[in-house]
Amino acid sequence: MKLIKGLLIFFLILTIIMTIVLGIQEKETSGSAPIINSSMDPLTVSCDYTREDLLEGLTAYDTEDGYITDSILPGKLSPFTEKGVSEIEYYVFDSDDKCGRYKREVVFSDYSSPTVGLSSPLVFYVRNASNGDIVYRIYGRDRLDGDVKHVLIDSSDIDYGKVGDYITSVSLTNSFGDTATYDLPVHIIKRTISGMEIRLNENLIYIKSGERFDPEVYVKEVEFSQTEELVPREDWGIEIESNVDTSEAGIYEVRYMIQKYRDEIYGSASGLTWLTVIVTD
Repeated sequence: MKLIKGLLIFFLILTIIMTIVLGIQEKETSGSAPIINSSMDPLTVSCDYTREDLLEGLTAYDTEDGYITDSILPGKLSPFTEKGVSEIEYYVFDSDDKCGRYKREVVFSDYSSPTVGLSSPLVFYVRNASNGDIVYRIYGRDRLDGDVKHVLIDSSDIDYGKVGDYITSVSLTNSFGDTATYDLPVHIIKRTISGMEIRLNENLIYIKSGERFDPEVYVKEVEFSQTEELVPREDWGIEIESNVDTSEAGIYEVRYMIQKYRDEIYGSASGLTWLTVIVTD
């Protein structure tokens, strides 16, 4: 009787132990996170990438749920590790809310640094401007961000109380940490009693090295300031001076000037402005 009772107790203990072991094994199996694999590392995309482009080449598998590739979530792109190269981490959750992670490099095949633009020429009347006015006229564009929010004047030799030609150094930084710097020409001119306003189609242009350049096509219209009437094209009489060398990358200028314009009421008048030209490789 004692033997039978002892055997029953032994088998009961053995059953309990086996139950615990099997439970632990099941828990360990169900507790494993899903795995993300990639057939493309690094991933190469254009700057006009889509969410689907970022997910290309990825698969996700879970021991309980099977393939859960459609559940992969892309994280945020990191600041550049080098120009045009970022990193991104992916996440996937199984039915037990276990998370699998994977990080890979992303290369933007057509990336270029931020470019600068001008809403108005950097031409100001003497004692009538400041660095703030320059920043207000400058904007930046970026292949990834669109508009560049971070625009700074790094240095400037401008004396706003003295007529002259100056340079201001401007930097533009995108959200990926890439900074482009431009040394832009600035002009302080004397205000004339009778003025002519020369308006351009664009205030700053980019052209590629070796590209044909005709400065005359950028003149849009001329207005007589006192009457706000447009001057007929045949009466413009604009003198154009250009130092643009399309064979060499750099920042250049074109000066547009009307020295005299005879008006029956106001007599002679003049106008002056500049077009900034950036030649790229």
